[in-house]
Amino acid sequence: MAPTQPTQAASAPASRKRERRIFGRAVPAGGTSTIACDRGRIIDFSTRGMRLATRSRWAEGQCRAITVTIEDHDHHAEARCIWCRQDGLFSHVIGISIENATPELSAALERLTAAEGCEL
Repeated sequence: MAPTQPTQAASAPASRKRERRIFGRAVPAGGTSTIACDRGRIIDFSTRGMRLATRSRWAEGQCRAITVTIEDHDHHAEARCIWCRQDGLFSHVIGISIENATPELSAALERLTAAEGCEL
């Protein structure tokens, strides 16, 4: 019997399936984008959420207060965990949505994503 070819869906890498985004994402580029979060290292961000590397696991649906620092200004908001993936023994990657963002935080995130060349 001849070996069968994998289907398109089965051959697509799992990481590519996870990386689908509704909104354009920006990647902090070291010193050019001055953005930080008190809950973990920002992997990428958009105007509505971000992906963080963190040491602790978040439960899906869990809400936590976060502080996002953009250009030396602290912005406080509530974040909801959309998904959580364990990457190592003490390493997790989480996808969060920013709930009830202030107009100042929304405007700052829009400026940064536009500066990084993302489509909003």
